Amino acid sequence: LCPGHLTGDFAVVIFDKRAGRILAARDHQGVEPLYWGSSHCGEMLLLSSDRRVLEATCPDVDAFPSGTLFRSKRGEVTG
Repeated sequence: LCPGHLTGDFAVVIFDKRAGRILAARDHQGVEPLYWGSSHCGEMLLLSSDRRVLEATCPDVDAFPSGTLFRSKRGEVTG
C-alpha cells in the first residue's frame, strides 16, 4: 500500500490478523478525516474517523498526517 499511487479522497485502516499488523493511510489533501491517539496507559494505538470517539479514551488525539502511511509492525510513518 502506497498512498502516492492512490488517487482520490481516502482514509483507510487495514488490520492484517494473520501478520498481526495495522496499515493506515490518508490521502495527500487530508480530505477524509482520520485521527489517532494512544490509550491512557499508552499500550494501545487507537484510530478513528471521528475525533470525539478517541477523546473519550485517549489523553492526546492528533490528526493522522495527510499523505502518510503507518505500518505498525515497523512502527514507521512515511509520507
